[in-house]
Amino acid sequence: MSELDEIDGGTAAAAKKSSEKKSSETKSSEKREGMSHRNILPMPPLTGREPCTTTYGFFLDDYNPHSGEVIAATTMCRRCPAIRACFIWALTNPALSTDGIWGATTPWQRRELRKRLRHRLGSRTMRRALVTEYAKALAELPGPG
Repeated sequence: MSELDEIDGGTAAAAKKSSEKKSSETKSSEKREGMSHRNILPMPPLTGREPCTTTYGFFLDDYNPHSGEVIAATTMCRRCPAIRACFIWALTNPALSTDGIWGATTPWQRRELRKRLRHRLGSRTMRRALVTEYAKALAELPGPG
């Protein structure tokens, strides 16, 4: 038993084991999604004028695609110039986009799209395609101002 375990009665060791288990579960989930934490794309650059930076309606309790809140949030997304980059970012970073409306999609819609893309292209090709498309989407973003 380490000194820390002796002081806290073993709580630190239990917390470490729990943390390692969660980390293992996250890695397993990311592996199924075809992504990993080492390959995170940076968030698209935002100006502060995007609807998601000025409104709080993008992280909801219920993501029923027919609910008024989801329709309102996705409608605002569709008017945003960063929608394509945001959408690709969310597809590429499943661990960071488990909640919220990103690129006018719900968490369920993104999971289904990832499954279909992975099935159709394979994990590596899917990743390469998303990274390529993300670079194109960033190049198309309007400059600051």
